[in-house]
Amino acid sequence: EGVASVEAAHTFTGHSLGVVSVASVGDLAASSALDSVIRVWDLVTHETKVSIECPPSETWAIDFSPVATDTHLIAIAGGSSNKVKLWSVEEAKERSVLSMPDKESASGGKARQ
Repeated sequence: EGVASVEAAHTFTGHSLGVVSVASVGDLAASSALDSVIRVWDLVTHETKVSIECPPSETWAIDFSPVATDTHLIAIAGGSSNKVKLWSVEEAKERSVLSMPDKESASGGKARQ
């Protein structure tokens, strides 16, 4: 009593290691996994629309851009690179890179402990 039951509408397959982040917009969903691949799924056909291969440790968080444009942009953030990469889903290519300062340069030359 008081516990809701949830049933999966569809299970997407394709990653070889565990999924760490999921995002969606309209009829698209994206998943990032420990296999260093971002997969963008068509929620209507259940097919993979595009796969984006990333360096290891670069796929910890993903999200779609909230800005309406002709192309869907997906932001991909990792750990060690201090970068957020923006990819075009339709073109399957990197559009821009936002570099974040590392701890050493942000603290004036020495990393804080």
